Amino acid sequence: MNYRIIAASIIIISMVACNHSEVVRLQPGFTIYLNDTASAAVMNAVDILQRDLAGVLGEKAQISTESYNPGKIKNSLIIICPGGDQNNTVSPLEGFERHRIFTQNGNLVLQGSDTRGTIYAIFTFSEKILNIKPLWFWALHEPSKQEHLTIASDFSYDSGEPYVKYRAWFPNDTDMFTPWRRESKENSRVWLETMLRLKLNTVETGSSSDYSEPYAISDYTKLIHQFGLKITYHHVSALNSPYSNWDDYWEDHRKMPSPKLLLANQDELEEFWRYNVRSVVQSGIDPIWVVNFRGDRDIPFWETFPDAPERMEERAEVINMMVRIQMKILKEETQNNAPTARMIFYNELSDLLAAGLLKPPEEENLIWNFVAARRDHYPNDDIRSISLPANAKLGYYMNLQFTSTGSHLAQAEGPWKMERNYRFVDSRTEAPIFYSVMNAGNIREHLMTLSANASLLWNWEKFDSDGFLIDFCSNYYGEQHAHSIAGLYRDFFYAYWNQKKSDMEGFERQYIFHDLRYKQAIRQLSECFFEKTDLNPLKDYDSEQVPNRTFRIVPEDNGKETQIEAIIQGTKESYIRFSDVTRQADSIYNLLDEKSRSFFNDNLRIPSEFMMYLNESLFNYCIAYMSAPGTERQQHLKKSLSAAMDARESIYASAHGQFVNWYSRERIFDLGDYVNRIDQTLITCLQTQP
Repeated sequence: MNYRIIAASIIIISMVACNHSEVVRLQPGFTIYLNDTASAAVMNAVDILQRDLAGVLGEKAQISTESYNPGKIKNSLIIICPGGDQNNTVSPLEGFERHRIFTQNGNLVLQGSDTRGTIYAIFTFSEKILNIKPLWFWALHEPSKQEHLTIASDFSYDSGEPYVKYRAWFPNDTDMFTPWRRESKENSRVWLETMLRLKLNTVETGSSSDYSEPYAISDYTKLIHQFGLKITYHHVSALNSPYSNWDDYWEDHRKMPSPKLLLANQDELEEFWRYNVRSVVQSGIDPIWVVNFRGDRDIPFWETFPDAPERMEERAEVINMMVRIQMKILKEETQNNAPTARMIFYNELSDLLAAGLLKPPEEENLIWNFVAARRDHYPNDDIRSISLPANAKLGYYMNLQFTSTGSHLAQAEGPWKMERNYRFVDSRTEAPIFYSVMNAGNIREHLMTLSANASLLWNWEKFDSDGFLIDFCSNYYGEQHAHSIAGLYRDFFYAYWNQKKSDMEGFERQYIFHDLRYKQAIRQLSECFFEKTDLNPLKDYDSEQVPNRTFRIVPEDNGKETQIEAIIQGTKESYIRFSDVTRQADSIYNLLDEKSRSFFNDNLRIPSEFMMYLNESLFNYCIAYMSAPGTERQQHLKKSLSAAMDARESIYASAHGQFVNWYSRERIFDLGDYVNRIDQTLITCLQTQP
């Protein structure tokens, strides 16, 4: 179905008329008159609206496809899909994803310029009239019951168009989110509903292919499409073809042994790419494609293909050639000479681009998708240094976490740093950013900054992080406490240890010692604890391409000479700051009303307490590491262990209600291993030392 040419009208008629002309009054028991040509995605939004109405007014709405007389209805809700009103009472709405809510002839009208615009109008009504907040599910907010809905006769809202056209989430490293999502149908769907309530429009995923039958696509892709959201792909998934699917394609679909991944097997590579493009095209889905050439997993192609060249110049030329081939395949399979696609300059591609070796093809709708620096979150060297084509469509990929060294169990970046990243990228060309993706990981930990990002991308000119935060706190915690909680959020983010001074203007929190860095520090220290003391014990990962990128500790920036001294100083100061935030959060918690406490607890109070205990734990472990064998070392290890156990107990306290199993399969931080490493160190000390 081509959603862009659908002309459908939905009318929700009140069963009880109202004689007050100065307002539109909607009573319980609406009947929804729905044109049978409405898209499946709009129907899905209407189904959610029925649930919302039932929750607020106590009755589920009814649906009818009978025709209506617009001149005879009053106190009704009219939803107009793309193309205008079939009764010619409302002119078609122009613009991309634009939506309006306004009163007309005693009725309330919801109108969208296209399918998603109509969906956004429905959810905007739900937020502004029904008072159902975008994060209602995550905040455990039940809607307030109302006897009826009263809307002023002059009510008018016009969204305008979004500043950034495509606005994506990428759930990645989802050790908590994925098993939780599979627990129920509601869990599998509600995050997509949340995206639409925040006015996002794209989901990044790994692959859409299902090799159980020819040219099938996955149920996950179908679900995203059902909600009216765009699909795009991961930077290892060029043309919907990650090499994790390589064996499945050859063995399940082609019924033959898998060829080796070799550059010499060019025909096999092209066949694989072509099939995976064709499977999406035949499904009727129009994604934002990805053209790239990387390895199997998040590694350069030369670590996967044994016949890769050695020289960097030759490696770059291989990538350039492969991307040109992919664009040719894409044009042929889509029968479109200008398909929308992203080339993602991630890790080694960013380095090659900055060095002038990567040559993206000159394509009308190719998005130059830049990526924040690895392990920390600021614009990388490529976008800061290269000259961009005047007509380049810019994309930006910002990660609110990383698998090994980033923010995983507690948010860390915050809206100010997010905003600074995007405004810097936007300044590089005259045209607005065309595409954005936030790597949101398990989502729940990063809800506030994700909401800020969604607001920025739509309301670019009006957005201000401080103003957004006050509005956010007012919305979820009440106006009375909004300013004090907004200040507490800022204190929370600024409590993190900045282990290296910023080297970019305007990025005062450029480098942050995220929670996973605490885990990696304990891991490395526990492995060398009983060896000869090394005051610079933390080492980069073997695969690290930039020296000191794993931990980013610069002792001199902390007024110290060694890593251990810097860690002790940094964790001591960070502990004090988080302790102060936790103390204030405890006081505010008791002043909040019952419905606001849970989200405040989960989103701010507990993360602060968790980080306080992590600082106490690593601080004492480092003191023990520097101490001579004996009672003092044992005492500090006991304090470290106690704080680690408190950290685990603290974060587990946010697992309740629909999130009771949230941490049941937590493995990336691995709190159990964190505690166990300290415990085993202490046991060994007690067994071997006086």
